[in-house]
Amino acid sequence: MRPATLDGNWDQAFRASPYWLRFELGGEALSNTDQPVPRFIQAFHRAQTVANGLFARSPSLTAIIAVSPGSGRDLFAPATNAFDALNALGFRAASPWCEWSASLDPGDDDGVPLDWRAIELNAPTMRDTLLWTSIVYEMPISPKAPVLSWLIDFEAGVTLHVYDDRGMDVRAIHRDAVEPLYRRFDAWLLDYDRPRMTAAFE
Repeated sequence: MRPATLDGNWDQAFRASPYWLRFELGGEALSNTDQPVPRFIQAFHRAQTVANGLFARSPSLTAIIAVSPGSGRDLFAPATNAFDALNALGFRAASPWCEWSASLDPGDDDGVPLDWRAIELNAPTMRDTLLWTSIVYEMPISPKAPVLSWLIDFEAGVTLHVYDDRGMDVRAIHRDAVEPLYRRFDAWLLDYDRPRMTAAFE
């Protein structure tokens, strides 16, 4: 069930779970500098396909979005207001149902606090807009916005986070929520993390 409010420990249960898949998106064959568009196409296709499978039965999704107060100095996508930059991509959603300030790592007392919003998503295109901006963040592709985002189905206990064009994490509180993805998309799993994933699912 969706919590009434969130704070810096919103993902604690997901972090503690062993049911964590790490997918390779862009891959090694396609270069970010020499073949940015083919690399983006592959990365976006994989992210969208896994998201479709993960959230196929989700009646509602929450987007959790974090931005840095210093986004104007962002290295890859500087923006005076990161949320305005996201809106300029066409992102449209309901007003946030929760807002808070916390560092990215709840255990880092010296971390720079980020501004966080939890927003109910009302269309798959808004979900895909967040996938887009996460993938292109370090790529020579525009438009973009300096935001971090997670997609969550609180009822199912699953979350998806694209960290950049290289890869994506899918976490679940219960094994059966993501085991079909582990089997179905085996070829896209990151080889470096296979021993950990094998231990969890085999």
